[in-house]
Amino acid sequence: MEHLGTSLGGEIDQNVFPFRIGFYTSQTLQFYDTPARGRVGAFQLAFAAGGFTPAAVARESAQWGRALKQEVRNAVGRTVYIVAIAEQLPDAENRVLLDATVRDCFGDPAPQMRLSVGNYERRTMREARAVILKILNAAGARVSIRDRLRDLANRFHGVSHHSGGCRMGLTPENSVVDPNLKVHGVANPTLTIAALALRAGEHLAAQQ
Repeated sequence: MEHLGTSLGGEIDQNVFPFRIGFYTSQTLQFYDTPARGRVGAFQLAFAAGGFTPAAVARESAQWGRALKQEVRNAVGRTVYIVAIAEQLPDAENRVLLDATVRDCFGDPAPQMRLSVGNYERRTMREARAVILKILNAAGARVSIRDRLRDLANRFHGVSHHSGGCRMGLTPENSVVDPNLKVHGVANPTLTIAALALRAGEHLAAQQ
C-alpha cells in the first residue's frame, strides 16, 4: 500500500508558536477505517503549526524598517496546517525504472518514476480535504485558498514512511514478502516491516 499526501492551511487570530518542534504536534487515525471504506480510502490527519518564517517574509517583502517589522508580526506564527496522508491502492504500473537516456553524475542510468493516481485516491483526497476544511472552519481559521479547493483536491504532494506498507504474496512480481515474511528482494524500511518482523518472529518460534 502506497501513500499520498496533501495539506490545507489557514490563519487564526492568535499565535500558535510555530517551529518549536521539528515535526507534527499531533495526529489522528480516526479516519483509517470508517463505514465509507471501499468508496474512499483510509487517511491520517497530522496537525502542524508552521507557515512563513520571518526570513521568508522579509525576502519576499518590499517593506523596510517598522513597516517590515509589522508585516512580519502579522504574517508569522498564525498559520496552522493539517496534512492528510492517504491510502493509495497497489498498482503494478507504479514503479521505478532505469532511464534509457538520462545518466547521473557517476554515469549510471538515472531513476525514472512512474506514478498514476486513480479515482479511488482522488475521492479519498476530496474527502480528506472536506474534513480538514471543516476542522479549520470550526477553529475560526481564514482559509485563503478556499476558492481553489476543488482544483487542489486533485493535486498531491509528498510521500510518507510512517503509513507505508509492503505487499505480501507468492512471487516477487506482485509482492515484497512471501506468506512467511521472507523478503523477495530489497524492501523500504517502514513501520509495516517492523510489524512483519514481529509476525516472522512468531513464525520462527513456532518451528522450534
